[in-house]
Amino acid sequence: MAITTSIILRYCWVCDNSSVENVGLHQHHIVPQSYGGQHGPTVTICGTHHTFIHALALRQKQFWFSELLKFPESEREKLAYLAGVIARAKAAFAYTDKPMLISTKLDLSRSNKLRDIKRIKGLSSIDQALAVAIDVAYASLTPLMNTGHSNAKERTRDIK
Repeated sequence: MAITTSIILRYCWVCDNSSVENVGLHQHHIVPQSYGGQHGPTVTICGTHHTFIHALALRQKQFWFSELLKFPESEREKLAYLAGVIARAKAAFAYTDKPMLISTKLDLSRSNKLRDIKRIKGLSSIDQALAVAIDVAYASLTPLMNTGHSNAKERTRDIK
């Protein structure tokens, strides 16, 4: 099984259910956008299956079988396929220098700070300014990572 073109339906491709008012229908990117699938094929699935395949892809494969048994047999192959594509894309992405697509909301103050970093450093994009901000923040945490703090929350509290 391989999906190479988008499948846009009025029902879930996995369960054929069209009455999913409480969970909605989603256009799932076969290869997640964050792993380079922004322009790749999509498939219509219900919110329940969308959440499940992403959660399943994060688990180790030896645990998939017991999770898949919770669904009817007719749905398992499609769920395993979709979760498998996500897991493989994530694994492949981990060994490349491809930029990861992220989406976040910034308040006005943080947005202005990024613009200031861009201007002061003479950068050509907000993406570069964000990369600088991440590098500087990470560098400030690195010495704390080896001080015996029990968790990240404790480390963060120390640098505020």
